[in-house]
Amino acid sequence: SDFEELYIHAKSKGVLLSLLTNTTLLNERHIRLFKEYPVEVISTTMYGYTEAAYERVTGVKGSYKMFMDALDLLRKNDSRIEKLRSQGLITEEEYQQAVSKEL
Repeated sequence: SDFEELYIHAKSKGVLLSLLTNTTLLNERHIRLFKEYPVEVISTTMYGYTEAAYERVTGVKGSYKMFMDALDLLRKNDSRIEKLRSQGLITEEEYQQAVSKEL
């Protein structure tokens, strides 16, 4: 793929790479690539803490499972992956649910 070709070219020139991705298209081929040519940091954003909230933000049915599966894949194969950073996005509905539980 174009991504792999560009990634390998940059790494072969000594470029330190950080990857910002929603992870939904991450697969075993990428893991093999990152093991051979280590990425410095992989950053992602979780668009909601529940399946319903996540998919309401993305508008894509099944995207929450794809995201979670990709995170599992990264965790299981982290031997050469230096860092995984994740940021969360909380929806108004999730916030209201959390606040109401505290009251």
